[in-house]
Amino acid sequence: MNNIYKLSVLLLILTWKLSVFSQGLNGTCPGNNYVVLFEDWEFTAIDPFLLPGTTYQNSPQTHGPLNGSRHLYLNFVNGSTGLVYDRLFQVCPGVPFEVTCWMHDTWGGTYDVTLEVYDGVTLLYSQVLTGNGPYFQYSSGALTSVSANISWKLSNNSSTIGNNDFAMDDLQVSQCDCDGITANFSMNDTTICAGETITFSDGSFIDPTIWNWTFNGGDITSANTQGTHDITFNTPGIYDIILSVSNGTEVNDTTLQVVVSGYPTLDAGINDTICVGENYTLTAIILEGDATVPVWDNGVIDGVQFTPIDSMMYYVTSNINGCESIDSVNIDLTEIPDLIMPLDFAICEEEDTLLNATTTTANAIITWDNGVVNNQLFTPLFTTVYTATSTLTEGTVRVRLLIKQR
Repeated sequence: MNNIYKLSVLLLILTWKLSVFSQGLNGTCPGNNYVVLFEDWEFTAIDPFLLPGTTYQNSPQTHGPLNGSRHLYLNFVNGSTGLVYDRLFQVCPGVPFEVTCWMHDTWGGTYDVTLEVYDGVTLLYSQVLTGNGPYFQYSSGALTSVSANISWKLSNNSSTIGNNDFAMDDLQVSQCDCDGITANFSMNDTTICAGETITFSDGSFIDPTIWNWTFNGGDITSANTQGTHDITFNTPGIYDIILSVSNGTEVNDTTLQVVVSGYPTLDAGINDTICVGENYTLTAIILEGDATVPVWDNGVIDGVQFTPIDSMMYYVTSNINGCESIDSVNIDLTEIPDLIMPLDFAICEEEDTLLNATTTTANAIITWDNGVVNNQLFTPLFTTVYTATSTLTEGTVRVRLLIKQR
């Protein structure tokens, strides 16, 4: 224990004052200030807001002008860095409030910590504090909050083992105790794809007793309970979500918007069969003008000629605001059939002959022009060039044969 106390401990005061922002409030909030003091470590050796892996002690308080009898001592004897303390505060959104925390260093050690304030998932403020000395006081100045969930995060930046530890005490939040009632709510997403669901959570203050929700565009269009409410939106559009609250005397409402995007109508084309080595072009058809350009797999560029190297399925995608459609087309490759032709020859007038072309390609079909049937007798009427065709699905070879009459 004595060795631990020889490590550095710092004490600083952290203050945030947030400006007013809220639908239903104008200017400063009327009413009296009140203070909520958080002294968890005064009563227990375990603080639930510490991140896993942080070494700590609930130490007797012997330093500085602090309230209570104990402070929370964070001991980084293993040189660990990163987020060590993450605490969420529930406040009235848009109402000025102040967060205060004392920290100190009484043995002349150094510290390197980062203090951050988040409004939900939005970073409002970040400050790196370095140095040494007792009773360091710090103020961040005015910020603006739009949600009820404000979190304070504390990170250790130094990997030094020893002399970078610190203690904190008297973490408190003070804010204006508003008169009146204000509607407020949050949602876990604002832009979704058709068929997806949004969760709506009430954050109204102070002490509403009546809730009236309007979910335009939702599968459930209204509700009269506090919630939370999970609403599915199946049709693309921009919809107003309205919450009206009352305490039986006063009524206040607020509106937020939800953007529901549809999926693009995408057509990759029809399946096709081509010969080995033949060039081909894939072109997708998209009906919606606000969709992204089609993107093919296997390195294919829409509308640009390429040479397939194997039979395969090609996939193409496009999206509207991240709502993605996918379609596919199958391109089969077939070999070009060979064709073995008889040599040119001459016959007498009105003499019968036959033309017999052959192929080594299985399933190939041989046809002649001028009404000639392969390997069947016929009587040429005049000197003519006869053309044979060997086909295997789409593969074709044409060879000409000259027959002269004498």
